[in-house]
Amino acid sequence: AYYGATAPADKSNVVRKAYYGAAATVARFAPDARVLHMIESAIDMYKKDGDHPLCGATLLRELSRHASDALAKNLTVVLPLAFVAKHNEDKEIAAAMKEVWVDNTSSESSSLQLYAPEIVTCICDGLQSSVWGKKKESAKAISSLAKVLRSDLAKYAGILTDKLRGDLDGRIWEGKDKLLHALGDVGQECGAALVAQDSDIVVRMTQAALQAMDRKQLEFQLAAVGCLRKIFASVELSAEGGDDVAIPSQLVSEMAYLGVPKLISLYHCTTATVEVNADDDEAEVKRRQGRREALAAALVDCMKAALGMRCQLTDDQYEEIGRLVVHALHPSRGWALRLSGVHLAATFVLVPSQGAASGSSHDVLLAVDLCCDEGRYSQLREAAIDCYDKILRAIAAHKVTVHKTALTKIQSRLTSMADSDKNTSVRAAALRAQEHNCNDVMEE
Repeated sequence: AYYGATAPADKSNVVRKAYYGAAATVARFAPDARVLHMIESAIDMYKKDGDHPLCGATLLRELSRHASDALAKNLTVVLPLAFVAKHNEDKEIAAAMKEVWVDNTSSESSSLQLYAPEIVTCICDGLQSSVWGKKKESAKAISSLAKVLRSDLAKYAGILTDKLRGDLDGRIWEGKDKLLHALGDVGQECGAALVAQDSDIVVRMTQAALQAMDRKQLEFQLAAVGCLRKIFASVELSAEGGDDVAIPSQLVSEMAYLGVPKLISLYHCTTATVEVNADDDEAEVKRRQGRREALAAALVDCMKAALGMRCQLTDDQYEEIGRLVVHALHPSRGWALRLSGVHLAATFVLVPSQGAASGSSHDVLLAVDLCCDEGRYSQLREAAIDCYDKILRAIAAHKVTVHKTALTKIQSRLTSMADSDKNTSVRAAALRAQEHNCNDVMEE
C-alpha cells in the first residue's frame, strides 16, 4: 500500500521512480498474490486522471526491469494494456509502456496473435472512456493492430468497427479524426476478408465514413475521405482476387446513389473560391488553402478507388466525373491535385464506355496531355506517361477503344517526350510506353 499511496503524491519523477524501483526489487521475493495485487494497482493508477497514468506506467516498467520473472506470470494482464498504452500521446508514458511490451514479447506478430482477445477488450474499454485521450490511444492501437494482423483481425472487426462508429457522432474534439483513421485501416487490411465473410460490416463502415464527410471540420472530412478510399481499395482487391468473391450489392448501391454524388459535391465545394478579407493572416490563409487542396486531392483519389469497384453508374454520373477530372488537371491547380487527377484519368478512361462517356474520355485525355508540358514537376509528366501506358496496354488487349485522333496524339506525345524530355527517367518511361503500339485497334 505504501508504494501505491506515497509515490503518486510526490511531485518528483526521480523520487517516484526510486519508490517504484524499490517496490519492484521487493516484488522479486514476494508471493504471487502480492505481485498480482501490485500489478492491478498499477493498472488502476493508469486508468485514473492526472499524474496517475504515468505512475502506473512507471511501476509496470520497474517491475519489468527488476522483477521480470514475477511479471512473466501475469503477462496476460500486463501486455494487452502495455500494447494499447504505448500509443499514449504522453511521450513518457508511451516510452515506458513500449519498453514493457518489447521486453516481454518475442515478436510483434506472434504476441499480437496470442493476446488479441485481451487486447481487443482493452481497446474497447478505452473507446468507452469519457476521456478523449483514451479514445485516441485506443484508435491508434487499432491501426497498429490492423497493420500487423491484417486479415486475421477480421474476426474482431465487427466489435471494433461498431465501437468506432458509435464514437463518430457528437461534437468533434481534438484528435477525433484518429477514429476514422482506425476505421480506414481496419477496412484496408480486413476489407477483402470481410467481403467474403460478413459484407454487412463493410457496408456499415462505408455508411459511417460517408456520414462523417457531412461534418464541416476540414481535418475530419479529410480523415473520412481517406477512410472511404482505403475501404474501396480493399474491396476492389477482393473483387480482383477471384470470380467467387462479389462486391456486396448494397455497397454498390451506396456508392452509385450516395457515395459518388457526395464525392463530386464535396469536391466542388472544396475547390470553390473562398473570399479572403484584407485583415486575414497571410500564413493562415495559405495553410487553409493547402488543406483544402489536400482534401480535393483525397476526394479525387477516393473517386479513383470508387471507379475501381466497377459500380454501375449512369451516363450523367460518368460525364460529371469526366468534368471533375478535367477540372483537377487544369494547369492552375496545385501539382498534388493534378497528380491525383492523372491517376483518376487512367481509371476513368479504362471504365467501359456508357453512351456519352466516350466523349468525356476524349476530353480527359486532352487534359492529361497538358500535364506533359509541365516543366517543373517530372513526377507529373511520368504519371501522364503511366496513364498513357495503361491505356495502350488496354487497347492492345482489346479491353477498351479510344478515338483515332486521341490515340494518334498519345503516340505523338510519347515520341516527343522519348526524344526530347530533359529528365532521363521520363524519357525512359516514354520509350517503354511506346512499345505498346496499337494502330490495329483504333476507333474512328
